[in-house]
Amino acid sequence: MEITKDAIAENEVQLRKRLRFLMKIYEQDVLAEEFIEGREIAAFLFHSFNKKVYLIEKHLPNGSKNKYKIMDFNTVWNQETTAKDYYVNTLTKYHDPLLTALVKKAFEVVKMEDYGKFDIRLDRFGKYFFIDSNPNCYFAPPSESSEITTAMKMYGVPFPVLLKRLLQNTMREWGY
Repeated sequence: MEITKDAIAENEVQLRKRLRFLMKIYEQDVLAEEFIEGREIAAFLFHSFNKKVYLIEKHLPNGSKNKYKIMDFNTVWNQETTAKDYYVNTLTKYHDPLLTALVKKAFEVVKMEDYGKFDIRLDRFGKYFFIDSNPNCYFAPPSESSEITTAMKMYGVPFPVLLKRLLQNTMREWGY
């Protein structure tokens, strides 16, 4: 929760201050985790007759004042840019057969169906860390500027083809 530039604590004093703030706001316990500095990658998997993985790397917009490279709320949704501008200008294709295999395995392990998204960090040593899985990520037509639709467009997969894949899965599952 509250992924902002203030979310990263560099010492125990900052960590305790942040924890008190979050526990007061949300009135519940807080889980703290180690920040992994590195590149941010998103992996989308679509399952139709086979599993297809699409990888993109997220880049901070030019002029970002973040000390750490994170896609916080203000970076993505600031008032000077639109979601469409953000996705078009900060995403690039990424390719790694090892990561593709890991995404397919993760998709099975977490028992996702049809499609899903994983947020991944790549540290400076080349090690991948899966930091989030989302079996129902924001999926919308291109006019609505969803990250998944923009990524698929980069790979030359039109939105109607994505819908067709999902409908084919559903029809097969229901015995049609």
